Amino acid sequence: MSDAPSLNRQLAELRDTSQAKWPQRRLEIVKEMLEGLERTHVARALDVGDTAPDFTLPRAGSDERVRLGEVLSRGPAVLAFYRGQW
Repeated sequence: MSDAPSLNRQLAELRDTSQAKWPQRRLEIVKEMLEGLERTHVARALDVGDTAPDFTLPRAGSDERVRLGEVLSRGPAVLAFYRGQW
């Protein structure tokens, strides 16, 4: 594991610091948003140094599928996610 704060810790810090800065309605909205994140898989995200489970994703620009285990059998892998379409 790394010294980097976990996602859960970051969410808790955001909740604590926002209470002193924002009007009540904005606090309610942020609280609802954070609670929603904590109820989802986002709060269970991997931390720095964790081992990723094996998974399969579509290869960009083709109908092929790529499995992480196959890629790792050839050496280290970097996985980058891009939001939206380019």
